[in-house]
Amino acid sequence: HLIHNAGAHLLSLVNDLLDLSRIEAGKLELSFEPLDFTALLEECAETVAVRARTRGLRLVRNIEPGLPCIIVDARATRQIALNLLTNAIKFSEHGGTVELFARSAADGGLTFGVRDEGVGIAEEEQAHVFERFGQARQSKSAEKGSGLGLPIVRGLAEAHGGRVAMQSRLNHGTTVTVTIPVERVVPRRSIALAS
Repeated sequence: HLIHNAGAHLLSLVNDLLDLSRIEAGKLELSFEPLDFTALLEECAETVAVRARTRGLRLVRNIEPGLPCIIVDARATRQIALNLLTNAIKFSEHGGTVELFARSAADGGLTFGVRDEGVGIAEEEQAHVFERFGQARQSKSAEKGSGLGLPIVRGLAEAHGGRVAMQSRLNHGTTVTVTIPVERVVPRRSIALAS
């Protein structure tokens, strides 16, 4: 069991390095297709639910009803959501809440992300965590990451024409929000006409 877990962790790290290298080299190949965004987010929440419970955390979904489909790369979008969720779980303390949220934006695009009540990141460290192998130096979490999750999130979001924003205060939690541009949103009238 330990060997299997160590191997899975190593494979995940190698895949993260490969993804980040492709992003930085401009050789990331994405396959854009219409995607049920709500279903993907629910699937990601289910994927991490056991881990959240094991750590004594409450996982909350705050997903606006009736979100439209989006035209994205499914694997990349899933990776964005999972990276944000696993980071929030990793850096939250027992009894805390992790919230997965998604909603329509005023310009017709979508925003989604993860909010936690964890250890937070000092303002001077926030830009650093989006760099390759960048980690907040003041983190009190016993579980350390590779420092690749947030750079991959930003690279994949930008490859879709989106952007990533962070709000955090040390010892007061972190919110990371990803914006999906309106060009990637399937208009509701197109869905109605297709059916």
